[in-house]
Amino acid sequence: MEKNGEYILKRINKYFNNISSDKHNEILGEDSYKFFLLPIDFIDGLLELVKGVEKNFGGMKFLDVGSGVGYICGLAERMGLIAEGIELNPKLFEISTQMFPEIKFYEMNCMDFRNYCNYDIIYYWLPIRNPELQARLKARIEDEIRIGGYILLGEEEQQNMGKDDRFISLDDDKFHNKVWKKIRN
Repeated sequence: MEKNGEYILKRINKYFNNISSDKHNEILGEDSYKFFLLPIDFIDGLLELVKGVEKNFGGMKFLDVGSGVGYICGLAERMGLIAEGIELNPKLFEISTQMFPEIKFYEMNCMDFRNYCNYDIIYYWLPIRNPELQARLKARIEDEIRIGGYILLGEEEQQNMGKDDRFISLDDDKFHNKVWKKIRN
């Protein structure tokens, strides 16, 4: 059986092989394809960790905040989650809806999104480059995600999660505390 990551890479390849490399580089920047390779395995591992403890994993709602071209949502959907994404950049939003038409994407600013409480798993990896706004977004997601919900963090996102007693770390040293479960408000 084809691995989830392999399937997503094939979909990415299929899409980008249908457009010129100049157009691809104009949209995403030169050599951006390399960016997809590592995160797919990383996110697959984080989701497998949640899947290992959640008996109703297949029915859980997943949100990627700053979903880019949608490949993380594609991976989540491939694993049986109900996946959705938020993306502000109109070019990336357009690509995501073309590459993954079966997934709901919202073209909007993640600071304006009002439904974080409707998701069981929220993933983000620096969707905002401004540190003050990023801290505000992080606080909103932490406050609004439901008890029992999971926050999956990218590499730079750990900031103070271990000091917030509303959350417990689900993982061990393998993922360096990137999976947090909300246990209280």
